[in-house]
Amino acid sequence: MKAACDAQPNLQGTMFRVIADSQRTQIIDDFIVKIVEDITDTSYFSQWKAKWDRAKELGTKGIIIEFFTEL
Repeated sequence: MKAACDAQPNLQGTMFRVIADSQRTQIIDDFIVKIVEDITDTSYFSQWKAKWDRAKELGTKGIIIEFFTEL
């Protein structure tokens, strides 16, 4: 849980662009996926996870995408 707190920016608000080193990035990724899985319907989660994985793939190539549009 300390890692989750340490990874949070010091700003207040509900949405952030997450920028972190690779270790924290994986921790944050796992938290985000688990939260979405826990709070959404199974059919929606499958669609969301496919988009999430595609966005991660493009991100590793340096391609910036708008997550809420079709990939």
